[in-house]
Amino acid sequence: MATFQHVFPTPTWITAMKVADASTTQLLHDFNAFSKGLLDMILRDDQGPLQQWLLFFMEGQNVKRFHHILYHVADFLSVLLTTKGEDGEGLRAWAIHPTTIHCEYTKITIQILQRVAEAENLFYNRKVELDDLAKLCKTDSMVLITGPQDSGKSALVSEFARRQEISGQGLPIYINMRAGTFSTAASFARELKSQLSPFLAAAAEYAKNIPRVGDSKVGTFAGVVGASAGALSAHIQAVECTPDTDLPALLKSIHGLLFSWRTRARRFMSGKDMGFPTLIIDEANRLREWSLSPEELEHLRTLIAYFIMVTKERKEANVILCTSEDFFKFWLDFRVGAERYHPRMVGDLTEEQAREFFLMTVRDGWNADGYKFPEDLWKEMFSFVGGRTLLLKRLAQNLTWYLEDESLLRKAWASECKILADATRLDVEKGFKPMEVQSKCNREEPCWSGKEYEGVLTELSRAEGGVASVKYLIDSKVISRVALHSLVQHNFLHYRSSLCPWADDLAWYKGKWPIVMAPSLPHLHAMASIIEEQGRH
Repeated sequence: MATFQHVFPTPTWITAMKVADASTTQLLHDFNAFSKGLLDMILRDDQGPLQQWLLFFMEGQNVKRFHHILYHVADFLSVLLTTKGEDGEGLRAWAIHPTTIHCEYTKITIQILQRVAEAENLFYNRKVELDDLAKLCKTDSMVLITGPQDSGKSALVSEFARRQEISGQGLPIYINMRAGTFSTAASFARELKSQLSPFLAAAAEYAKNIPRVGDSKVGTFAGVVGASAGALSAHIQAVECTPDTDLPALLKSIHGLLFSWRTRARRFMSGKDMGFPTLIIDEANRLREWSLSPEELEHLRTLIAYFIMVTKERKEANVILCTSEDFFKFWLDFRVGAERYHPRMVGDLTEEQAREFFLMTVRDGWNADGYKFPEDLWKEMFSFVGGRTLLLKRLAQNLTWYLEDESLLRKAWASECKILADATRLDVEKGFKPMEVQSKCNREEPCWSGKEYEGVLTELSRAEGGVASVKYLIDSKVISRVALHSLVQHNFLHYRSSLCPWADDLAWYKGKWPIVMAPSLPHLHAMASIIEEQGRH
């Protein structure tokens, strides 16, 4: 039986990765050991039964988690056994090419981890978005990712950060402003310094590996190289010594580190380690809370200026801002300038994608050979919910308990549908009383009238796909521009400035941009129902 002798060292991402779910960390570690053990068996030409080896590895482990891995073992083996080495003799010949085999191992690991992530975390089919983000982050970019609530933005940036770290193509620094208090620059600085730890550790490791004075690899540049390692170490220490509540000082010390990283350290790294740091801020709209006091507003200006400096001006890092607040784009245009960042929009899944995602989620909780979800029921569900990923996920998880009895399944869907319809109707009805709308601390007071709101709902109910051009609504005097922007700011309408390559859900639209639409398809149904009832009265 194969032993667990590692062909190559454990990748640093195993220990450096930070994830909220401890079981996911264990999953990644288990898969790493599993895949390397499997490679070890193949390279040794071990003829022992694969099934016995797998059962041995699974002993005492969580069977459900390993089911997700074993489900794809056949594909994984196919990739390993059909890949050719540099001399064309197959995988075994790579035992004498450690660099080549490590590179290929990394590629295969990323492929299989993507499948595991889809099974464990139900992350689904965002290849276009991930590829585009990877390209943008090779050019020191600032990116704004917007999209409706529950459309999968946080899952996207989280998955992107994970892949950047796995592949070594980037060094993600992830700040989730949804999970905590970030109303001041000091609270943001604390989290920023905390999340810098993996990058600081990686930079310190790289500093150790930079050739030193007297190294035969250095030659006549010994003094320069020795100074490079020393400068990088000094900047790392400066960041570590900066108080975690002093945002300006922390940004200054980070800038020194990034400058050293770009100008000194990176020139001595292999292509695999040439990644840029990428600051990812989820729920970035909370930065607007800082503008409530003069002191915090000054800190906000400093942070925004820092974003521009490290991306467009100095080309030292990437910045990704993610939010479900459509109005944040207007705010960022004013603070930064539309020409200084790349806007991207996460839309809903198409019907084909939504169906595949829904069934994948259902099967995650309940497995039965040959089971087919009733097609007419799926059509009914999609016509009401649409392709909103989180709504589909919740439905699948709640309906899984009733799959064995179709009559109970249909009753369960009817109950879920009513709950969702009632909740969204309450949301929509609030818009008729703008003076009673609770304004969050970072929003202006509502400035639309009930009549204007009713006019917008009427137009959306009539429009194809529930999509209306902003120009049409304003030119037709349905609503003023200021009132329309206020509805967007308070999330009663979803706004899109143009067609984004990520958002396939509006690929059919041929009208004028920008557009507004209901926050979700259930909201559109509620709007149409309310307008219909008012018409009868």
